[in-house]
Amino acid sequence: MRLLVLLSVFVASSAHAASVVRTQLNDMAESAADGLVPVTKVVGGLFTKGQKAPAQSFEVDAGTCILVLGTSGRGADIAVAIFDQSNKKIDSTSGENINFRVCAAAGGRVRLEVEAGGDGEIAVQAFARADFGNDVLASAIESAAKSWEGGAARVSTWHSAVDKETDWNDFVLEAGKCYLYAAAAEGTVKGVNLYLYGPNRRGITNAKSKKKPEAQLAYCATESGPHMLRVKTNGGSGEYRAALFAKDGGKAPVSKVKAVKQDKKEALGRDPLAELLDGKAKTAARGMKLVGDPQDGVGSSGDMMDFEVQLDAGKCYTLVGVGSAGIKELSLYLWDPKKKRVADRKAKESSAALGHCAAVDGPYHVQAKVHDGRGQFRLGLYAK
Repeated sequence: MRLLVLLSVFVASSAHAASVVRTQLNDMAESAADGLVPVTKVVGGLFTKGQKAPAQSFEVDAGTCILVLGTSGRGADIAVAIFDQSNKKIDSTSGENINFRVCAAAGGRVRLEVEAGGDGEIAVQAFARADFGNDVLASAIESAAKSWEGGAARVSTWHSAVDKETDWNDFVLEAGKCYLYAAAAEGTVKGVNLYLYGPNRRGITNAKSKKKPEAQLAYCATESGPHMLRVKTNGGSGEYRAALFAKDGGKAPVSKVKAVKQDKKEALGRDPLAELLDGKAKTAARGMKLVGDPQDGVGSSGDMMDFEVQLDAGKCYTLVGVGSAGIKELSLYLWDPKKKRVADRKAKESSAALGHCAAVDGPYHVQAKVHDGRGQFRLGLYAK
């Protein structure tokens, strides 16, 4: 299908014939949009705070992934949003620099809207695959799902990202129903890893492919509720597609979620992890107060525990983690509401502390990982 770009083109005057902002956009496109073609004209020029550019509209096929790049001068934020033909917002983002990817669930006309968050010059443009009407990656995944134990139907939109980015996607799974999460990558990507987390945000199972740029993770849900799926590429660079498929029937296996075991001393009324957490917090989170309840986990080398915390813009936080005697190395990671990793602490000991001042309000994703050893660990969030 040929691209149809409507004539809603916005060209604003600029103080410079070849502005720095426009040059920055071109540089971004050369590195981030390799193999993609523009599907809109450049939305650019001098804007005042709150000013909107005329919308850019174009046609896409179902599953088309759109890359929106943008940059601004003088620190002016840009807000961009993609709407489908029913005027429903597919997704949106904002910032001084935009590198934003979204996939359309259905074919038809979509619309790009751009608004300036401050006074200054901006430049924004959308890109897509030149052959987006014939998505090889999506076709390969669909074929794999059809051959999986009699076939399965796609129950999610297509998810896409590039290079080694980690993509987190939430799905509601039904107990007793069997699912297949499949992903495939292109370019020079060497392998793909898939991870599944239960409603309590603890790891259930994973599938890792080190020598093939594709992976499939099958799972029959043992309980209904929100589950999280994570996809990550290994080595090389390139774009990937991922989607969730489901079929009825199948016997649900026992969940692999590990139950937290109590320490013998704790059973006698003493909580050694509480003492460790308090001691670590006195130095790592001095002057801060505990927010909510601590989170407990147990695992061995390579095991992870995930959960979400609500952070407020402008506040500074410290995440503190401590492990029992069997834990040798514990690491902490933090992702913002846009699923961008904003902080990490890879400790070479059984305790770790990670500090972050939140730039935006919203749910932040926390992950604790046991790199070496086995045992219990506890995490506490502290704030000023």
